[in-house]
Amino acid sequence: MNSILALLISIFLTTIKSKRPDIKGFNLKHCGKEGHWAEKCFGKNPDNYNRADAFGYEIKLEGSKITFGDWKANYTIYEDPVYAHLFNNYNAFWTPQDCFCYYFGKPSTRVKNRYSWSGKPVPRFGNKFNSYGQAMMTDINGNIIVIYSYSYDMRENKTAIVPHEFWQDNLILMKWYVYSSPDEKKACLRERFENKFSQQGTLILQKNKSGIVDKLKICGPVKFDDFMTNLKNNVIILDCGMYQGNNRSYHKWRAPKKFWDDYVIETIT
Repeated sequence: MNSILALLISIFLTTIKSKRPDIKGFNLKHCGKEGHWAEKCFGKNPDNYNRADAFGYEIKLEGSKITFGDWKANYTIYEDPVYAHLFNNYNAFWTPQDCFCYYFGKPSTRVKNRYSWSGKPVPRFGNKFNSYGQAMMTDINGNIIVIYSYSYDMRENKTAIVPHEFWQDNLILMKWYVYSSPDEKKACLRERFENKFSQQGTLILQKNKSGIVDKLKICGPVKFDDFMTNLKNNVIILDCGMYQGNNRSYHKWRAPKKFWDDYVIETIT
């Protein structure tokens, strides 16, 4: 065992184990507030840097799904200048992202007149189009794309919602550059992933039924090829929660607990 890992285990045993996550002082609306508490316990303040949390180890709190990252697409059609006229002028109070949610998303069942690109509209990987006419696949260069095909859109009111310019097939809505990005400001998916999960490993804090942290799972590094394989097998999914009135994209890539179980090399209790 290396000295860094020994230090992190010591912090877990003396500072975290047998405690309930203390979320006071954190954004209570943020779904990752308990994870931010865990990071702080290990001496790391929450930030948006694309790097592992502590000495090359990523820190996570176990749940039914664990998020790799909120990794927005390198390209989105609503930020494309070619289509700016379709996303800037529909509603004076809407952002281009709001317009995207209206054109390609679903109406909320809880909030009147609010649309989201979440749940059913967000496609799983594969060549099959969902009922919103959307599919996720890789292009000839291996990049991940979400495409829209009007002919596969089963919504009864699609003619009233979708702009006529989008009445076409295989329209690219989003693209994640996988192995290299032409934009220096937006890293490719491989770089984002490897900076966090291919370093030393991942530390996963496990809570018992009472909400008390009682175990630390130490996982080895994950190769990006494994990420892609599990994405193509629909083990890893894009669990997006983008909705009107919020400028965050919520492009969250997640894997279930069973994915991580294969990488556990030691459990500390």
